Amino acid sequence: MIDISYHLLERGLEYAHAQDALAQSGILHDCNCRSGSRVNASPSGKTRESTRREYEYNPGILLNPTSGSPGSTVTVSGGGFQANETVQVFFQNKSNGVANATTDASGTFTASLTLPKLFQPGTYTIFTWNASGTERAQATFSYYGANVGAANQSPLIGEQDEIIGGDFSASESVTLYWEYGLPGQVTLGTTTADSNGSIAFYFTTPSEPNLSSVPIEVTGNFSKFSATVTVYPNARISLQPASGPTGTQVTISGGGFGANETVSITFQTISGTVASATTDSTGAFSINYTIPLSLPVKEYIIYAKGASSGVEGSEFFQITPILTMTPTTGPAGTSITVKGHSFSPSISIQIQWCDSSHNLITTLTTVKTSATGTFKVQVTAPQGLVSGTTYYVEAYGDFGYSTPAIAFVAQ
Repeated sequence: MIDISYHLLERGLEYAHAQDALAQSGILHDCNCRSGSRVNASPSGKTRESTRREYEYNPGILLNPTSGSPGSTVTVSGGGFQANETVQVFFQNKSNGVANATTDASGTFTASLTLPKLFQPGTYTIFTWNASGTERAQATFSYYGANVGAANQSPLIGEQDEIIGGDFSASESVTLYWEYGLPGQVTLGTTTADSNGSIAFYFTTPSEPNLSSVPIEVTGNFSKFSATVTVYPNARISLQPASGPTGTQVTISGGGFGANETVSITFQTISGTVASATTDSTGAFSINYTIPLSLPVKEYIIYAKGASSGVEGSEFFQITPILTMTPTTGPAGTSITVKGHSFSPSISIQIQWCDSSHNLITTLTTVKTSATGTFKVQVTAPQGLVSGTTYYVEAYGDFGYSTPAIAFVAQ
């Protein structure tokens, strides 16, 4: 028998609380062999009279964690075994693999057990036996069913979203399906679970007609674990490019409209429909449109509306001016012709010389645009240029931003 009362008190534990905790864990067994009076040291350093009771250790184990996914690793800690003996740790039965460990002088051990992959969700048992099977301990471990969720459950069509999941089999291949079990089912892609059975999968939200809810099924290809999350896509249009001068050809793409319907395109400040397109079976469309000439530099809205569904989408297009110059190389004092068009009409434009190596900007001249937003002006490359250095010329006006800079290489 092992009298443990002093050991418990030395660790700052209340005797009664400690014996209850150990008894409940199954590691201690109350023998009720004998009792007697003894003076023990309390946690406060004072002495008190207590009743001595004797206990014997029964083998017991603790799991960390107590639940997880197939193929993951669990740490098994145990005590109450004989000193310096070999113990075997296994899941359900030894055919699932055995982790061997050796107890220390106090009969305790720690072992890592890799769990089998081919088990369905449920509660199972992890055992620890000594070599002869005369000392045994066990604890329960739970496999949870796979779980998944979406970072954004109301994504815009064409927007990136993320599926996050867990409790798949460790390191297994996982496949994701859009509109699972429905006529429009497609495979979003495949990813690999990490060592804990977790996944993170990014995808671009496909077009879905009539803005219905969409089930996404996620299936482990080895474990066959599966879980579903529902998303609710929203219609949108996108422009490529989203900025440029007048006359730029823009590809207008949309999704989430009705299947096989006509979509009308309108442009801010221009009356009537400027273009139309027909969606496919997924409610998606794509059409090219040329930005009208002679429009002032500013941001405009392009609209799209489904004729039968009434679904709408819009996006901004920024008209930017164009700047050109000749020549683009030469020494200090070189005469440079600078031209601009697609600017706002009748505004003042500053022609600026930019020395990025010294973070200096110098205004070379100011010019006023014509009624159609064009200008042409002569400027002179400043003195003190360093041969081989690249400088930049840009135009700045009350439209609020600089044009793309044009490089000038000094000779």
